[in-house]
Amino acid sequence: MGVLDVEYNRNDGGSLYYTFGVASQTTTSLTFDNGGSGAKIKIAKGNAGNVGTTFNIPLLLADNLTITNDTTGLVTVAGGITASAAGLKTITVASGDVTFSSVIGDGASQTGLTHNGGTVILSADNNYTGGTSIGSGSTLQVGTGGITGSIMGDVTNNGILVFNRSDEFIYAGDIAGTGDLVKRGGGKLNLTGENSYTGDTSIEAGTLSISSDGNLGNGGDIVFNNGSAWAQLELTASLTTDRNIELNGTLARIGLNAGRTFTVNGDVSGTGGLMKRFAGTLVLNGTGSYAGTTTVEGGTLIVNGDFSAATGNITVNSGNTLGGIGTLGGAVNVSGWLAPGNSIGTLSTGSLSLGATSILDIELGRSAGVAISDRVNVTGTVSIANGANLNLTVFAGLDAPMAGDIFWLVINDGTDAVSGVFTSLNGVVATSLNEGSLFFWNGQGWRITYQADLDSASFFGGNDIAIQAVPELSVWALIAASFSGGFVLFRSDASRRSCQRKK
Repeated sequence: MGVLDVEYNRNDGGSLYYTFGVASQTTTSLTFDNGGSGAKIKIAKGNAGNVGTTFNIPLLLADNLTITNDTTGLVTVAGGITASAAGLKTITVASGDVTFSSVIGDGASQTGLTHNGGTVILSADNNYTGGTSIGSGSTLQVGTGGITGSIMGDVTNNGILVFNRSDEFIYAGDIAGTGDLVKRGGGKLNLTGENSYTGDTSIEAGTLSISSDGNLGNGGDIVFNNGSAWAQLELTASLTTDRNIELNGTLARIGLNAGRTFTVNGDVSGTGGLMKRFAGTLVLNGTGSYAGTTTVEGGTLIVNGDFSAATGNITVNSGNTLGGIGTLGGAVNVSGWLAPGNSIGTLSTGSLSLGATSILDIELGRSAGVAISDRVNVTGTVSIANGANLNLTVFAGLDAPMAGDIFWLVINDGTDAVSGVFTSLNGVVATSLNEGSLFFWNGQGWRITYQADLDSASFFGGNDIAIQAVPELSVWALIAASFSGGFVLFRSDASRRSCQRKK
């Protein structure tokens, strides 16, 4: 058969459905052979309403086959398609929606699929190896949200390529073209090819797993279009990307395990929020303007870029870390580690709340005779809960502090006072580091204030948090003078082994 032309006509409109099949117990097939000129299936609705056509018999290709669906209904090929003659045989969907619910295979030669209009759905586990081509304005969907639907070989995608499965699926082919890739369905899609497509990569649901930036093609954005669905980008290796990230769902998740770093030099925008998962490190070097919240559920989030336009709250869960030298527009609530700076540097935030399990991690020292340290620059309020820990380290490569050096830890805007005090130093829980408290650390005496003023370089008269190195003899004199009032004395050697309280 060279041409199969099916036309639906019905005077009163309505719906018509036609099934091409065979009687049970019968083995037969429909062979398309047009003498090398190519065979065709054309479905036309005439004056009928909605129509549907199903092919339940095997289709054998001795020639290339073109399927044209000029109706608004669905054409379903359910009997399988294989090549029955030598030479590559190509199935071309010229228009309309077509579902291939049975296997497309190679047979006597390779079989390929070309799609130039409408939506084509592949719901079977296909094994054809002649390649897949998606034309502009066309959509090819692999799977229907279940555990079947697959393709082999490479894809040239100038339209939209959708993967929609509920289980884990590996696609190892290479994807080229100008089109977009969409991850749909609750399962995990592993892309392992070195792809060159230039369109965006969209995650609507489930997990998209990659091991290199090349898995996502050549330069398109990463777009979370997940609405309220669970969606995640998972990295199985460290990588750097210049792509932009768009967050258009309620919460986009980025996960990478310990020892892996994902560095994003592009911008992060959108209406949604961001969650950092697992023990690895996410580094944001671009600008941020997304409207949702940010949660560090696992590992480390380093913000080095300008995220002042990202005004949602930032939450750091216990045991995890927020750091960097960037600017955050939202309020920061820390139950884990807050580690400003990359080495020595300043992290700017909205209002800052250090919770009961929080740790403010500060590196300090002298460089070229100047006292320098990490610091947090806060626009808003500063509150410190009972149990919060101040962790101090002399940064490797810097000189040790000298008596009289002032190190500015938190710069508080306006005139609002700091609420609360630290109750632990370097993990040693003793008692509160109250205003003016004296302590020993790194072989030196120190005092702390929550009333310093950076603008006037004064240890008093403001609302900033600072510490000052003082001569040990002076500390003991102050202790004697203040003995009746009671305060904290921390005696700690360079390895911070001891801590004691005296009154």
